[in-house]
Amino acid sequence: MGVIKGLEHTLLGKALVSLWPIFGPDIKASECNGNPGYHLGIIEAGLTRAGAKNLRVEPFDFNGHACSYRVRWDQ
Repeated sequence: MGVIKGLEHTLLGKALVSLWPIFGPDIKASECNGNPGYHLGIIEAGLTRAGAKNLRVEPFDFNGHACSYRVRWDQ
């Protein structure tokens, strides 16, 4: 959550955080540095901060570099 809170203090960060709720159900990161959990935490923190309820983020299709995430939440 600390990354998201710090991000919110920048102009670009405010815009990004406000857009979290409109992202589609899948997000793909082209580079995870071998750790899909890093981006998973950022996605969870951003959507939680944006008000997502019953959030579920599942990594899939990880090839050692890129990873896709299936994102679901209740509205």
